[in-house]
Amino acid sequence: MTRSNTTDTRAHERRTDEHRAHCFHCAEPIPRGCRLTVTLDDGQHPVCCAGCQAVVQTIVGHHLERYYQHREQPSVKPDEQASVDWAAFDRDPRYWGKPAGAGKWQLALLLDGIRCAACVWLIQSGLGRLSGVSSIDIDLVSGYTEITWDSESLTLSRLMAAIQRLGYRPHLLQHDELENRHKQHQRRALTRLLVAGLGMMQVMMYAVGLYAGDFQGMSDNARRFLEGVSLLVTTPVVFYAARPFFAAAWRNLKAGQLGMDVPVSLAIGLAYGISCWHYVRGAGALYFDSVVMFVFFLTLARYLEMRLNHKNLSLSQAFGRLLPSTARRWTGAELQTVPALDLVPGDHIEVPPGEVFPADGVIVNGETEADEALITGEAIPVAKRTGSRVIAGSGNLGQPVRVEVKKTGPDNTANRLAEKVLAAQLQRPQRVQLANRLAKHFTALVLLIAGAVAWRWIGYAPDRALSVVLSVLVVSCPCALSLATPAALAAANRRLLKSGLLITRNKVVETLNQIRHVVFDKTGTLTRGRPTVTAVELSPAGQAFGRRGVLAVIAALERHSEHPVAAAFDTYSDSNLHASNVRLEKGQGLSGTVAGEHYRIGPADRAKQQAHAATAIRLSGPAGELAICYLNDDLRVDAKHCVERLREAGLNLHLLTGDGQGVAQSVADEVALGTVKWKQTPEDKVNYIKQLQRDSDAVLMVGDGINDAPVLAAADASVAVHGATQLAKSSADILLAKDRLMPLVDAFAIARITRRVLRQNMAWAIGYNLFAIPFAAMGWVAPWMAAIGMSVSSLIVVLNASRIARYRRFDDTPESHPSVPLLQVST
Repeated sequence: MTRSNTTDTRAHERRTDEHRAHCFHCAEPIPRGCRLTVTLDDGQHPVCCAGCQAVVQTIVGHHLERYYQHREQPSVKPDEQASVDWAAFDRDPRYWGKPAGAGKWQLALLLDGIRCAACVWLIQSGLGRLSGVSSIDIDLVSGYTEITWDSESLTLSRLMAAIQRLGYRPHLLQHDELENRHKQHQRRALTRLLVAGLGMMQVMMYAVGLYAGDFQGMSDNARRFLEGVSLLVTTPVVFYAARPFFAAAWRNLKAGQLGMDVPVSLAIGLAYGISCWHYVRGAGALYFDSVVMFVFFLTLARYLEMRLNHKNLSLSQAFGRLLPSTARRWTGAELQTVPALDLVPGDHIEVPPGEVFPADGVIVNGETEADEALITGEAIPVAKRTGSRVIAGSGNLGQPVRVEVKKTGPDNTANRLAEKVLAAQLQRPQRVQLANRLAKHFTALVLLIAGAVAWRWIGYAPDRALSVVLSVLVVSCPCALSLATPAALAAANRRLLKSGLLITRNKVVETLNQIRHVVFDKTGTLTRGRPTVTAVELSPAGQAFGRRGVLAVIAALERHSEHPVAAAFDTYSDSNLHASNVRLEKGQGLSGTVAGEHYRIGPADRAKQQAHAATAIRLSGPAGELAICYLNDDLRVDAKHCVERLREAGLNLHLLTGDGQGVAQSVADEVALGTVKWKQTPEDKVNYIKQLQRDSDAVLMVGDGINDAPVLAAADASVAVHGATQLAKSSADILLAKDRLMPLVDAFAIARITRRVLRQNMAWAIGYNLFAIPFAAMGWVAPWMAAIGMSVSSLIVVLNASRIARYRRFDDTPESHPSVPLLQVST
């Protein structure tokens, strides 16, 4: 049957699909013939599967139905194949948690499926009803959760089962020392910033009173009181908030190096020491207001830099989701569920279909197919038989298999991949070394100037020497210089966030201005990553079935498959058709009995696939071949326009994919990409990136999958698209928060504006120092004037950086993206 003969039928089916009801819980289309419903106060609602029905019933049974009134997005469809035997974790709580006092323990989890604040409320309300749960803290963005509970009153298995019944999937994490140190460091930095900010506000209020007293008169007792309180408030600011500056300066001096913290610490120490001495003597100028202001601005700059440097999603979170928490291990003739961390080489494990291999190993019994996109990037599953190697993190798509464990822990493939990612990330910041060298020269120059000024004034006017040297140090301290970059980057990050872009590394905005090549992955990046049926060719024997009939038969068989293309047939399922005796046949696909007849589905010949540049599935029955179905992974709605705009900007565009030549070339032709490489493994992609970089060209990589993690890390800058895997997000510099590619165009424009603002800020900060230092050295600038000048200089830098926020945001529709001169790449 030709495509033209089925046009009317497909049009009718599309109209029917558009009006089909959607699941009350997850908003997915209701399969044809499904009659499942749930009852709430406002009546009955349809659901798409028994899993969604069970979750809704659990939520209603706990009287938490208000969740559905306040949720901002549809809930995640529960994975009916993902049941875990949590009883394996009912052991000593020290194995998974850490003491929380009073006989309680704190548990760290990652929760999949959290979409909005209503999800957080549902989990906290649902678990809060359990006896033994003391507190529940949930991070809405990452899903990181900490639960404090009494292990005597509530077992871990009951706690996990309760979470799963609410429709969320928990992943256990172990508390490691490094992660705890990072969190403690962040808390201490924020506390220091708060101390410095509060101290500055208080001392500045007292300083206003003292300055007013200089003009209007003030009693000695009142003046001494305000000066004493200023000393009292300034002391914790110096000894606590400014402690990192002194510690860093001391480390630099012990190492024989001059860092930016040396003049900073010298200025703070001298100003505080001189002020204390003058207060004790009862004569001389006090600089407590200058000290606290100086410390606050510097602490704010360091805090902003720290926040920008921290990744939003850590590798520990990504791998917590990548590998399973439990494994089914054979102990003699008994199959036991144990924590995956307990596996050792030589163990035999059972891996059922739909689950992930917890370790590297070799199949000793059974045949199946595995999704190895982790390593190859190939969307087509790989056939596995006895003796075949399987890798940690890959999925079992076929039949249950018995596997002998070969590598676990840091030796397995997943963790080795993480090492590659980390190694690539550590090799990136080459420009930082140049910045550090310049900082050392600037610091040395400042100290030489201060020393020369001190020598000159000691011989000329010893009573003014300390005051003048202090003014020189305060004027020359790089407060505006240190704020120039963080302020501009923070403004750029806020503006990028409004465009749907989240920056995870602060160097990427600068790097975007050096980009000459943009490399795209195909599946899930330029395309949606969800195959759809685009055409059906009926053989003479299949004419009696019709298009709808053959699709219903295929859907009945695919319901028993974990193959990625099986989801394409969900909307064609018929509740009256059920498949039995379904089995995976090596290299031939699936076979089974539908309505009393034996059918087989499998890949069509390569000529068919090549001709249509798509996946082709053949359906055979008792009468022979019945039909061939063609599936395509549709392009993202704005992919073509995004590529066009980037090409207009003078960028070189490339496509790297693990798929075959036909599919790769078809997509490249559709979006007009000149360079395309197919059958690329992650190693091939990394080598291609490095080849481009050998010509001193900067490369931007755009990807979405686990297999893209090493190449995302190896590129000079990288983007993980909306819906990317956690590992891809952990490796990327930019995350797309929307299901669009056009924000990439905004990213280049905002980067161009940010570069201009950065240059202006740096020019102002350096120019201010060059102008002010001579005046301070001549004694024309008092320390309080130097502090005010430093504050005004910093304020100018911040206000100039805020101009980035006025960048005009484009709409998401391709038609609303006119050409923008800012996008032109400078050579």
